[in-house]
Amino acid sequence: MENTLKFGYEKHNVDSIVNTDKKRICVYFTVLDTHKIRPVDIRFRTNELLEEVAKHDEWILESVIWDANHKIDTNREGLNTILEKARNDEFDILLMYHCMQVSRSGSKTFDWTLQLHQLGKTVYGIVDGIHSFDELAEALHLTVARQKQYEVLKKEETD
Repeated sequence: MENTLKFGYEKHNVDSIVNTDKKRICVYFTVLDTHKIRPVDIRFRTNELLEEVAKHDEWILESVIWDANHKIDTNREGLNTILEKARNDEFDILLMYHCMQVSRSGSKTFDWTLQLHQLGKTVYGIVDGIHSFDELAEALHLTVARQKQYEVLKKEETD
């Protein structure tokens, strides 16, 4: 029996998140093989991210989003949902397992993450410890053009 799960979206803390001073956290991950996805695999990856959320008293889980079939293209249902949620100010921090879950292309990952950054959202990855947007940008081995774009952005933030 082939499993056709390709996208998932779960809301959390719907009532308590409205009047909170805590940072609202959206977590995101990908599952690589659509024909092998099982609910236990999704729950395992979700739990890894929720363990990180639980380490921060000032955070509250807003949602869990996942996509199947990690690929270069950033036009995926989960990533599009995250951008829409960011535009609607539904979360403060996007917590991912690894930044390369956005795209196997460093430039596409940077472009997509930059959109969130420009909407005032913080992006963290948790592989080998928690990493900020700055650390993610450094890890992506950006093209010269993207590196210049990143440097301009950081200069604008300090001016």
